[in-house]
Amino acid sequence: MNLNILEQKIDVAIEDYLAEAQTQALQTIQRKLLGHSPKKSAVRVNRRKLNQTRTKAEIDALAELLFQAIADLPGNSLQFLTAHLKQKPRRLETPASHLKQAGRIRVIGRKENAKYFPATKTARQNSAPSV
Repeated sequence: MNLNILEQKIDVAIEDYLAEAQTQALQTIQRKLLGHSPKKSAVRVNRRKLNQTRTKAEIDALAELLFQAIADLPGNSLQFLTAHLKQKPRRLETPASHLKQAGRIRVIGRKENAKYFPATKTARQNSAPSV
């Protein structure tokens, strides 16, 4: 007799589980068909806030800060310099690229193994930023 009661409880539990799963599946389908997706729109708003472009003045200020760090600590990686300057690595990639294009720094190596050095004095004087 206990076995019959147990079987009945298991059957009821399975039916409840299937009903709940069916309800959730129907709600998901309705949301997708109606185009309601609150989680995606919240993420999209956050991405817009994160991807705001910086002004030229902000990039130039970071470039000067980075150049001073490279001049003070030559031969270090960008990862070390970002930790020293308390900045995120992605935030200093653009200023580093600008400094390299201007000839104010030179980079030895590739990607993670790259070491940053100030350029020769003549190159720094020729590419000094105009104010």
